[in-house]
Amino acid sequence: MLIKKIVIILAISLFALGCAKKFDTPQIVDFDLKTFKVSSSKGLLLLYVQNSKNEYKFSLVSALGAPEARRILKDGSFKNLGFLPPNSAYNELFIKVLEMIKDEKKEQKFMIGDQYYEVESVDLR
Repeated sequence: MLIKKIVIILAISLFALGCAKKFDTPQIVDFDLKTFKVSSSKGLLLLYVQNSKNEYKFSLVSALGAPEARRILKDGSFKNLGFLPPNSAYNELFIKVLEMIKDEKKEQKFMIGDQYYEVESVDLR
């Protein structure tokens, strides 16, 4: 009976992992760090995108410096970075920003779900 329960739990876990959303990562010219100002109904946010070793690190912080999301995109899947609770709400925004970088656009507006975003590249040098 115990073995049957373990097998069922394992099968459900493997099924759930297989259903994780995969993203098509745009092929981008190499860069170290890019910064973006993100305006939404949640207020002003800053997004830092770092490219290293075939993975992209995203850090989204409020205007006061409080972290909103920290994620890594590797092989088409997002993973949490650090001790923040999982927050996949911004995954599509992060992909759209990668497409902006690929297309060399300085600013763009997005509608993702019911949220409207205005994203603008910022040069902090």
